[in-house]
Amino acid sequence: MSVCYLDTSVLVAVSMQETGYATLIKRLLRYKHIVSHHLIESELIATFSRESIDPVLARKNLELINLVFPAHSLLNEIIEVQSHGYIRGADALHLATAVWIAGEDRKDLTFLTLDKLQASSAKALGFK
Repeated sequence: MSVCYLDTSVLVAVSMQETGYATLIKRLLRYKHIVSHHLIESELIATFSRESIDPVLARKNLELINLVFPAHSLLNEIIEVQSHGYIRGADALHLATAVWIAGEDRKDLTFLTLDKLQASSAKALGFK
């Protein structure tokens, strides 16, 4: 099963049609399932608002993602993420969510981000 965890940075790049967005779309089309923590909703809508774009338009982009809503604390996963070096809170939450989803079999989940620090942490955690 091809699963991709999507960080907000990629969704913003695609939504805003930033340089390289077409390549990102092609890459996303490879995956059967695209997942993300529901935090991505707030982050994308905040970006739309900051750029004076009607935030309702974010809905279309979000419909392609399977949002996850962990029903318990991800404290252990966040501690594991931070054990590989400091990473900002929201970025750590995305990584911790991916850790929770993948469990021990992380090589089967791709963590897709444009943030270099977050990508480095994802690699250290065992994600593609």
